[in-house]
Amino acid sequence: MACGRQRTTAWPVGDKPWTGPVIVVGSRLAASCRTRTADAAPSEIVRPTGKVCTVAVEAVKPCHRLGALLQELRVSRRLSVHQLTRISGLSRTTVSQALNGSGRISPETVARLAEALGADLPPLLKLLQDAEPRSTRSSGIQRSDVQRSGVRLSVLDDTFAIEHLEVHRAIDVPGAAAGVLPLFVPRTHDQELAALVAQGVRQSAMRVLVGGSSTGKTRSLAVLVQLLATQAEDWRLFHPRTADELLRALESGAVMPRTVLWLNELQRYLLSSEGEDVAAELSRLLADPEQGPVLVLGTLWPEHRQTLAFRPAPHEEDPNPLARALIEGRCVPVADRFSEAELLRVAEAESADPRLALARAHAGGDVTQFLAGGHELVARYRAAPPGARALIESAIDARRVGLGPLLRQSFLESAAPAYLTDRQWQLLADDWLVQAWAYVGQDCKGVPGPLSAHRPRPGEPPTAGPVRHLADYLEHHGRAEHRSSCPPLAFWEAALREELPDADLVTLGRAAQSRWLLRIATTLYAPPARADHPDALLGLARIHDYVGNEAEAEELYQRAAAAGSAGAVADQARRLGRHGDRSRLLQLMERAEELQDVAAMLTVAVQMTPAGGGGSGLADLRQELTDEATARGFTDVPAYLTALTATAWTAAGAEQLQHDARRRGIEGPYQYLSLLWSAARAPEARLLAYERGAEAGHPQALNDLADLHDEADNSEEAARCWRRAAEAGHPEAAASLAWHYSEQGDRDSAASWHARAARNDAVHLVHLADLRLNTHDRAGALQYCWEAARTGHVDLHLFHTRLGEKWYQELRYGFEPDGTPSPPW
Repeated sequence: MACGRQRTTAWPVGDKPWTGPVIVVGSRLAASCRTRTADAAPSEIVRPTGKVCTVAVEAVKPCHRLGALLQELRVSRRLSVHQLTRISGLSRTTVSQALNGSGRISPETVARLAEALGADLPPLLKLLQDAEPRSTRSSGIQRSDVQRSGVRLSVLDDTFAIEHLEVHRAIDVPGAAAGVLPLFVPRTHDQELAALVAQGVRQSAMRVLVGGSSTGKTRSLAVLVQLLATQAEDWRLFHPRTADELLRALESGAVMPRTVLWLNELQRYLLSSEGEDVAAELSRLLADPEQGPVLVLGTLWPEHRQTLAFRPAPHEEDPNPLARALIEGRCVPVADRFSEAELLRVAEAESADPRLALARAHAGGDVTQFLAGGHELVARYRAAPPGARALIESAIDARRVGLGPLLRQSFLESAAPAYLTDRQWQLLADDWLVQAWAYVGQDCKGVPGPLSAHRPRPGEPPTAGPVRHLADYLEHHGRAEHRSSCPPLAFWEAALREELPDADLVTLGRAAQSRWLLRIATTLYAPPARADHPDALLGLARIHDYVGNEAEAEELYQRAAAAGSAGAVADQARRLGRHGDRSRLLQLMERAEELQDVAAMLTVAVQMTPAGGGGSGLADLRQELTDEATARGFTDVPAYLTALTATAWTAAGAEQLQHDARRRGIEGPYQYLSLLWSAARAPEARLLAYERGAEAGHPQALNDLADLHDEADNSEEAARCWRRAAEAGHPEAAASLAWHYSEQGDRDSAASWHARAARNDAVHLVHLADLRLNTHDRAGALQYCWEAARTGHVDLHLFHTRLGEKWYQELRYGFEPDGTPSPPW
């Protein structure tokens, strides 16, 4: 494979691939890797020079720190799982479960593994105690002492769904009963949900509906719960309002068997400050048969799903590894528009509900959006007078950068003038704010207006002054409409004027930093940093590290680590790893252990691991494949994998492959299939197997076949397959073609494919800037840099690496919100 393309692959370690999510922790050295050889051992990475270096890259199962550290000890002792099994005298299954953090691990097992690994026993026993579900620890509360959370399913009617489950109200139409939801019309995704409870829920499960705002996600889940109520008795529904409330319920054991856990807008729980703890506890709940059955139901917008699914580059911090693993394979897509067949069902039902008739007549396929008032909200926004429109747009930007969902009214008032032209500002009436709030707060045909006032319910914490809620559909619409824009300078300054809470300032600081607004980010981080907020200190440390203020960066890293930032410990380890300061690395390892952060521990371990050595993971997997092929009646491994590959291009085959991949800790079914073929060492059979899938036009088969041709230096055939894959809709094919033409020196074709790839990955905007720079088009290069920065998804280190020292000096201090390079600050 050509070294210009950057790809990462999750490789298993040891006797069996890991069963949890893969956390890749590596140094800037690892970030320069471009490819791996087919025969490279799991802990080996091949640099462009061809030299093999061993790094401690391990997988971590949610919340099972014990298993992760046992793996680390095994790797450091250069022991295969087979060797560890023989030395400890334990069974192969027991050792694998202990290393994977799965199943029940006894103190005796830990003691024998500690002896075999030459490790101190007391710390491992402490981790074993911590790994037990907090609801069943001997020092905790017994289940009989815990009050069960939730309400009986029998209370779930339309009023309850609207007031407590956040199902959208429907528009008012003459002839329709007030306060009653429209007649439900089942869609394709509802069939999959119904199958989940058709025979009663016998084991724990989780489903997350992924779709745009007002596409009917919460209504579908509410109908599913009503269906469950007719199938099973003694089920309850629990809807925690905050991540903290959910975490407390999970830890205390209040989420008992036969509970529906309602997590509408799942990002509020998984992208919160407690998100990884929530993901760990949910994973434990779903995996423990003694705590089930439970049914976890959630919803996500596609952009939030993308945020949770994003896997950063090896040198970057991974903020959501456990949340990503939790939702993998559990998401059900919800189409934005009704299909023709679904519209026919609407037509059949419209005589019983005039709202359906109106929606079919005026909304086309946007039936649910019309019923939820989405079209009316957008019309209200587009027709808004300047003052009201400014309030709405400031609220849209506030949600885009992570504030909310409840927004301070005073903040919006302070930020709104930035969205008005000079002429608009001069023409405003003296009471323009009164008029604007009246406009945005007025209901739209019975549904809440664009910016509705929020009244806290009894028991909710009080708010610091009036707060507003931006209508979901308008937020979704605004995110798409404003996705390439950057909030103006006065928006960021309003946050400081209004003295927002430290948590909000940190959120805004991160948003500014991700958009390369480094000067603004430092001003936003400053107030919480003075109070030793760990995330603010870490953000400042990284900015000063980037701009070259070494002494200040080091001081900030130390303060952040002392304040409890595991990310600061990891970053310090990477910095020290460049100089080989082993004594300081040992100190950082102690701090990482105090924080009990596995990612930080493994990052430090990466820097402490000497080059050399190897692993036996592929050899073990090869033997396992041989045993499996024989057991299934195949003459050899290639024949078995050929049959497996033939089914992989079907929906049922891909689903089974996904199940096997997730069981082994690999995120995608086709990455898993590729790993199996790599272990088999049968390139000719593999090529034939993928060619059959390509002949049928399967996008993944075409893309993987192109990769195989590329590895064999058959560039013309690789390009042909990539083009077919791109035409068939494969998301990575355009990027591969861009790299291919760059390596061929065809700048025009490379630019065309980079532009196409940038629709899915903003990193390609940096490569477009590079191409412009090569033609001495400085203005064009700068524009692409600013376009990349505005997305908030392009790492500054990648920019520096790709465009070199000259551009680093020019944009060393980032951008201003108007797109001009910042002067030194």
